[in-house]
Amino acid sequence: MQFLKQLIVEEFNCVSLNVTVFLVYSPCYDCACELIEFKNYIKNAFGCTLNLEIVASAPYKCYRESCSVCVRQYFRKPLSRYLKFKMNTEGLRALHMSGIKVRAFKGYEEWATLANILNSVQQPDLPKAVYTKQNYEYDVIGVDKRHNLCHTRKQADDFARQDFAYIANPNFVMPADPEWFEQACLEQQQAAALAQQQKMLALTLTMSGVRISDQE
Repeated sequence: MQFLKQLIVEEFNCVSLNVTVFLVYSPCYDCACELIEFKNYIKNAFGCTLNLEIVASAPYKCYRESCSVCVRQYFRKPLSRYLKFKMNTEGLRALHMSGIKVRAFKGYEEWATLANILNSVQQPDLPKAVYTKQNYEYDVIGVDKRHNLCHTRKQADDFARQDFAYIANPNFVMPADPEWFEQACLEQQQAAALAQQQKMLALTLTMSGVRISDQE
């Protein structure tokens, strides 16, 4: 963020700036809000339109239509976990609506380009990254022993591409909350109210003790 601010300040007269960011995972809800705020800040402070594109290797803890296992995980308890997945999905929607594009890698060529960029800034005494098309298409990168699933980088990109496109679709509608959602919210509110009562009681007893000791 600071680097982009400095860049725009130095190039104060620029009316637009194209930036592509490569990430392992897509932004979470909080990061999505910060990115939208940052884009608006650049526009209002410098009159510069920031065309920001985020390329991620996978969606981060959100609704994934491409995988039935992921769909089941999306609706899992506890409530805090479900709300995190739901908010991250809403964050991706907000990014697209604000004009910030989030997408998967287009294919092997883009991964190779990223490897070349990383090699160009790598210290000379460190080994260079070597990434071939065979690595991309055939090497297994993920194994889920619980569900007997495995996939290559190419398959993972295909799944991510489907998921990002599904959420970015203007007709996308957030999935309905699971049956247990309302009851879990009620239980959370009750637990919070009880904790507040216990806190107030402890505070009252402490203050009473102070008064008694003062009188003594």
